[in-house]
Amino acid sequence: MSSPLDNLCGANKPLALEPPDASEFAGLKRSGIARLQDASNTSLSLEGRFDLAYNDAPTSVSTDSRPGSKSRWRS
Repeated sequence: MSSPLDNLCGANKPLALEPPDASEFAGLKRSGIARLQDASNTSLSLEGRFDLAYNDAPTSVSTDSRPGSKSRWRS
């Protein structure tokens, strides 16, 4: 079964398929964990904590670690 993203990948299309990169994944995961830990720091303003947690969402999405996930998409 193909992914909806398959329709966006290829010649003259906006996305290109890249192979997984373990070191990039590890760096994004490390960054996400640090942001979430900082977001739980009650000495920071509520707005700052929200920003830290909210801005981690793209990191979490781009580091798809679901079992069976075989590819990553980059724009």
